[in-house]
Amino acid sequence: MTDLETAPLRIVADGLEVAGGVVPLRAARFPYWELAPVHWAAALEALGGLRVPIVRVDVPWSLHEPAPAVFEWGDRRPELALEHLLEELHARNLLAIVSPGPWLGDAAPHCGLPQHLAACAELLAVDPQGRTVPFPACASERFWSEACAWLEVLSARLERFVYPRGPLVARRFGAVGPVPSPWGGGLLDHSESALSFFSSFARVKYPPALAPIGRPPLDGPGDAAGLEHAIAWVEAGEAAQRAAVERAARAFGLEALPLILGVADDPPGSGLDPRAAGSRDAAVLEIGSDQAGDFAELRAAGMRAGDLEPLGGVAGLATAEPLLAAGRWLEPCFAASVACMSGARSLEVGPLWARPGALETGLAQDGELRGAVAEHWRGLFRSLDAIEHHALVRRTDCLLLCNRELAHLREACAATGALPARLAPPRVQNALRVAPRPLDGEDRPELDADVATAALFDGLCRAGIAFGLADSSLSADRLARERVAIAVTFGRLGRALAGRLFEWVEGGGALVIGPRLPVCDWLGDPLRIPLPIQVKERRPRVRVGALELEEVDILAGGEPLVEVREGVIAACAPFGAGRLVCFGFRPPWRAAERDPDELARLVRQLCGPLGIAPCYPTSDPRVETELWEGGVRRFLFLANPAHRESSVTVALRPDEALREVRGSGEYVRAGEPFRVPGRSVILRELVSL
Repeated sequence: MTDLETAPLRIVADGLEVAGGVVPLRAARFPYWELAPVHWAAALEALGGLRVPIVRVDVPWSLHEPAPAVFEWGDRRPELALEHLLEELHARNLLAIVSPGPWLGDAAPHCGLPQHLAACAELLAVDPQGRTVPFPACASERFWSEACAWLEVLSARLERFVYPRGPLVARRFGAVGPVPSPWGGGLLDHSESALSFFSSFARVKYPPALAPIGRPPLDGPGDAAGLEHAIAWVEAGEAAQRAAVERAARAFGLEALPLILGVADDPPGSGLDPRAAGSRDAAVLEIGSDQAGDFAELRAAGMRAGDLEPLGGVAGLATAEPLLAAGRWLEPCFAASVACMSGARSLEVGPLWARPGALETGLAQDGELRGAVAEHWRGLFRSLDAIEHHALVRRTDCLLLCNRELAHLREACAATGALPARLAPPRVQNALRVAPRPLDGEDRPELDADVATAALFDGLCRAGIAFGLADSSLSADRLARERVAIAVTFGRLGRALAGRLFEWVEGGGALVIGPRLPVCDWLGDPLRIPLPIQVKERRPRVRVGALELEEVDILAGGEPLVEVREGVIAACAPFGAGRLVCFGFRPPWRAAERDPDELARLVRQLCGPLGIAPCYPTSDPRVETELWEGGVRRFLFLANPAHRESSVTVALRPDEALREVRGSGEYVRAGEPFRVPGRSVILRELVSL
């Protein structure tokens, strides 16, 4: 057996590692069932001209199993000759990512669900009025029994096409059915299987007397009990999705192929918690133009497929670099900017041959339309090449960490059916619950740690500080590459995490931590960390500008950073060879809306002593900037989230200028106006004069 045959396939930062080399993860969807086989050769040849080395092959269950246990592989319908397509790909040295369903959303007829199953009410989701909807219930045992049988049949047929014997290099799975989203407008599943799964989940997570058993809330929570009920529904839905994906991956087999997991909401409310991914896997993140207008949205989107779990939503990954699906007809330079700003390193585009109308009419045969689509993506790839996309390193002053230990404890409930024995004390069960608070119709329910993280996220964006995002579970090696980290904690830290963070600070790192000083672990035992800053007294709230800060610690020790009439509420002190900044307050909900300027000022006061300053601000504060560096070249991204055009000046030095990436010779110098269209992301190279 050759080294080529035994080398593992895996997804790395620059793409897909195959045969000792790396292939850029530039993929295009090829809906083979819409195009007569006589046209396949011309279509595949054109991919070479676009420099797209990978084809995404969605395999519609709905077409290949038209009746129970009756399969069609091209004998009666030539366009369904899947194996012939894979042979054609292999002959042209093209690679393939197979997406076997069982649910394909709008990428396939009937969303990939066979008609004999779509007519079976037992396995479909149910809306609040008791009507079935055309989505499978992700907790339905009947559905998964049928789906796994299909996946086993398909994997047996595809086994001989696994690389290097064939073109298959990865397998792709997405969400199945609706994940409950009581406050996000998503579809709530009232099917018997969903209600049963939720009830068993809630009994484990909560003490029996508090378990919110019953139907999902329709209008969002109105009080603390409703908040717990809503959050329990979301977590139960995510747990069901995670179990479903793991089950599908096992049934499909082909373990030699890396796993690519979709995290896009399709249909709305069906977001995936893709924890099945491993170190050689990746995630697909789909971004629409509505999200791509400002860096805060792009960073938030990057959290979903990167290291950090999104706030109060679908869980994230601790895997390889994410894969960005930019298939919603973003302009090429816009799409390149989106790819960079979201933290993605690769692109998956939509079908390269646009549909002129309904799915049944087939792919457009019009040469002019095909040419326009092809030129669109050529322009995108030229932009990526011009900015040395894979060599770029984002300039970040600090890393915002989200303490997800609480989420991991909740997952332990869902995965094992009970808390681990070492976490059995009632005080730990109580820690798994959200804190009671008054709610109103406009507030989005989130856990306390999420509220603080969201406020810091908004404050860093508002302050113009370049920052990265990560889960607190990142490795010591990854943490060692950072100069400053910001961690959110509420007094409890696992010993491993506390040891990793404070060892890094003692070695020379700078840590911003709050709103509670970590004093005990999850069992309630003291951490015994010799902190130079102590809590002198605690107040329920303190006003700073228009912000009424909550659960405020008045601190002693260290040099004061933020002082109010009551005393010091943020301080800085040396800790080993590094520095420790503690802020002793919890920002209120919607802090960025109540007083965004005050929130930005607080963040600058926390970060200023650590050498963090805004990056190339503009004369219009709504236009955000961020610097990326690749070798000796530097690139400035500007985003205007407003709908109106803005004419701005960028705070450049006298010896700096902005120019087109391709170096057209037109320069924008310090003090000169620069036009930024509304809802746009613009890329310019930063050069010395």
